[in-house]
Amino acid sequence: MIKKILYRNLSLNFNQIMLQRNIIHSYEDDMVKYAENRDKGRIRQCFASIPRQLAKENKKFQYSVVESRGNAQKFSSSLQWIEDAGIICRCYNLSLPDLPLEGYAVDNIFKVYMADTGLFVIGKVISQLNTKLRLHGER
Repeated sequence: MIKKILYRNLSLNFNQIMLQRNIIHSYEDDMVKYAENRDKGRIRQCFASIPRQLAKENKKFQYSVVESRGNAQKFSSSLQWIEDAGIICRCYNLSLPDLPLEGYAVDNIFKVYMADTGLFVIGKVISQLNTKLRLHGER
């Protein structure tokens, strides 16, 4: 019963939600499959931190959100791997809003966004759905 109510309230097709969730899991599977063994854990940590990074009012990507005492030296190559895979996009802060933008980008001040924003949004919906189902004792 609660699933039907939640389905109507969210006004989303449950099959579409599951399909998009499977795409996110495919990203995670590809990270494990194609990344170097020494980088796999860090790549997954960076990927998992993206929603937390965007939920905060931070003006830039913070490696300490990925892991306490995390730093660019430890995680920058992992973040670069995710970007090279086309999963995320970096948005750099500009020292001056003038053309060419790349010329005024501040290299160490950036935010990270999912390249497919629909998948990021659906991740939040799935999280809310799971929370509501747990509260009502359904799985």
